[in-house]
Amino acid sequence: MLRADLPGMQESDVTIELEDNVLTVRVPKPEQRKPRKITIAAREGEASARM
Repeated sequence: MLRADLPGMQESDVTIELEDNVLTVRVPKPEQRKPRKITIAAREGEASARM
């Protein structure tokens, strides 16, 4: 028996195959996170950041 906890995955997202005594478990790749841009402005005697 194989038991795996895959947070955020639905059972229907997982594919399991057994062929020639090789067990293959496939799950989709998670979406890549987009990098966040942070704007930083500095003035004389003052600094601020926006997100």
